[in-house]
Amino acid sequence: MTVILGARRPRDPDTALFDIEINTRNDLDASGWRPFGAYQRCKVQWAWGIPAVAEIQIAKTHDMAPVVMQCRRRIVSVVITDNGVRWDGRVMGARYQGRPGQEIVTAYLVNNLIWQTSALAWPQPLFPRPEFQFPKHDIAFGPLDGVYKYFSAKNFTRMGRPVYAKLPIKYDVPSLPDLNSMQSIDDVLDYIADSTDDLIAAWARMTQLDELHKTHFDNAERAPIINLHRPGIDPDPGQVFNAESLGHLENIISWEGLEHFFYFLNPGNVLGLANPSNWLHATKPCYVLDTMGKRDRLHMEWRTDGGAIIDIERYVTHPEGYQVIVGGKAPEIANNVTQMAINLLIQGAMSALQIGGAAPVVGDLFNDIFFAYNLFEDADLKAELGAHALGEKFANTGTAFSLDALAAGTSKLKEIGGQDTLKLTVLAGAGGYEHGVDDGSGRRFQVGDRMTFTDTDFGTSVEQWVSSVEREHTPGQQKTTTVTLGDDMQLRSGWDRVISKIGLLAGGVNAIANSTT
Repeated sequence: MTVILGARRPRDPDTALFDIEINTRNDLDASGWRPFGAYQRCKVQWAWGIPAVAEIQIAKTHDMAPVVMQCRRRIVSVVITDNGVRWDGRVMGARYQGRPGQEIVTAYLVNNLIWQTSALAWPQPLFPRPEFQFPKHDIAFGPLDGVYKYFSAKNFTRMGRPVYAKLPIKYDVPSLPDLNSMQSIDDVLDYIADSTDDLIAAWARMTQLDELHKTHFDNAERAPIINLHRPGIDPDPGQVFNAESLGHLENIISWEGLEHFFYFLNPGNVLGLANPSNWLHATKPCYVLDTMGKRDRLHMEWRTDGGAIIDIERYVTHPEGYQVIVGGKAPEIANNVTQMAINLLIQGAMSALQIGGAAPVVGDLFNDIFFAYNLFEDADLKAELGAHALGEKFANTGTAFSLDALAAGTSKLKEIGGQDTLKLTVLAGAGGYEHGVDDGSGRRFQVGDRMTFTDTDFGTSVEQWVSSVEREHTPGQQKTTTVTLGDDMQLRSGWDRVISKIGLLAGGVNAIANSTT
């Protein structure tokens, strides 16, 4: 569902320039930031869970034209602010074209979530060289926020990159159940399943960080974020895990003991930290890695009879299936139990038949026979479509009956379940809602907010969440806003095309190359 808004009110058009700052110093020192200046066109995107892009067009005679054209050998960092909402990233490409003397320079930017595409999760990050890596995989289990920060902190520390994990770790603690409402064992099992939605397991073997966490975030109410912090300019981000040497990295495995480790288990600064007063603080330009949750803004309602909508385009796709098969390998414990059971049966049969000698031992002949696959089904969709519904798909993953298989199965089930995309072109005002930081009016929204759309012609209402916002401005004209409600597959496909050149799609290749079976 996409909503295109005009200015806030026809008599009060929003024509102000975006507030843009730029820094061309590779150390991003505070003294290097300066206003970008005027532009010919600027388009900025905020997206849920994926790196967002931006474009800025200027004349070749603009002061910043030679700066953005040096992005091959410089870090050209940019911060854009609009209605209090911040976008920060870097110039990933620039080009100019046109008649000599009239060329237009276009800078292509990506926000700082791009860091997740530039690091691999090593099996053993404590060994800073790849020649020796033991064990085969790095494994983490726990809340999504913690696992995401676990792999990121270890591997960015290994590379000496200033990407710091925000503390404390966030846990989604379920509310206690109403025992009076539980009438059967199914109710109890449903509560247990819902209570573990935030728990994930991930194992990595040179896996790209964005690919490692993609499926888990697709199924969660959280999204990853990475924001630039500029000491002396930006507000203090609070506590961060700012480990900068492998010597004290190991303790990040224990979230609860983190602060105690820093303050009590490192007497006399024996680990060689430069300044103990800086522990858990962001004291230099860095990137703060965190997650954000969706917010309830259902009181904000887009209506077809509100007088603001002038064009509607709706695109609906049919479900490709109602069930998903996941797996290919059985859990190791299942294979071991199978081997033991068959060996005992053989020994028992030989004893019963009074056959002497040593019993033959079955090795891995019967591996991956039991519990090698498990099935995920959308029973409601199956019942609604009936006997002629398209059937099933396979989700590529490793071991069945694991949290990893659960993530892959539920993600694939969501993918094949059909899509409903609605694009609305809306007149100025559009109910008075606008993209921005909360100002107390109750009429500001951001990416991740749940909103309501009502189609009065059909008499139906749906609840959806904002997955993308784009703001575009040409000086002298009013800004336009494009709001996408729901998980728009076309948006993600477009991002894949944009970013494939810098490695986002490398995860599949890495998985094949690093297979241990």
